[in-house]
Amino acid sequence: MIKDIVVQMDATQAASRRLDLALSLAERSEAHVVGLYVDSFEQMLMYSDIYAVASLMEVVAEEAARDAAASRARFDQAVAGRAVTTEWREVKGLTDRKIAEHARYADLVVLGQNDPDEPTTGSAARVPEQVPLSSGKPCLIVPYKPCPPSFGENVLVAWDGSREASRAVSDALPLLKAAKQVTVAQIKAVSGDPFAGGVDLAAFSTHLARHGIQLQVRTEAAEGRTVAQALLSLAKSLSADLMVMGAYGHTRLRELVLGGVTREILAQMTVPVLMSH
Repeated sequence: MIKDIVVQMDATQAASRRLDLALSLAERSEAHVVGLYVDSFEQMLMYSDIYAVASLMEVVAEEAARDAAASRARFDQAVAGRAVTTEWREVKGLTDRKIAEHARYADLVVLGQNDPDEPTTGSAARVPEQVPLSSGKPCLIVPYKPCPPSFGENVLVAWDGSREASRAVSDALPLLKAAKQVTVAQIKAVSGDPFAGGVDLAAFSTHLARHGIQLQVRTEAAEGRTVAQALLSLAKSLSADLMVMGAYGHTRLRELVLGGVTREILAQMTVPVLMSH
């Protein structure tokens, strides 16, 4: 059950949209919603020229205060009159690390896709890639563009039999049980791709049926497309309003980085995506 939801907050319009989605989900689940704003301005200055820091400190502090106030105003306006309990948290630190930390005290964290028209820098830019890999909790990433009016009614599950996919499905069970339609897709791709290879879709379907989830199964070939492109195309053709998938990563120089499929989904997604690692 989903009882605690943390939402990444900032002063953008996209933050309002992901907060509204989180509040709607909380109303269904009788969950508590935490608006989390991370002030990373001081940390950004740590990597600047020492002589420039002193002169910039006052300007940065004023900008941080304005951004925090605008974010809080968006939060207060959105939660007014909603039938949920809410809380505002304002912390300092590296954005991706602080969100991952607070996600561990919740059932779900709602994040925003990076907007190329409003580029972020530093730790804030790493949030959609790093938090799913480092938080240990399911992450719902919401597109920066407006989403379909519904959410979680028509769900597409990307299934390849992997540990990551299995974790994502388990984390998404409350949403899958509430959905009107669930489609499980296996994308057959070239050898070496994370989604290549045979999986036991019958056993998977039986497992979900025991949870009261009836689903459709689709097996499709990539046919010259990447796995991510095939999944996004299928989501569009099905009019899916949520995708569930594993967040794939690997270590490089002791740092966890995303695999190609996950990174491409995050860049091109048009519907909310629930990811787990």
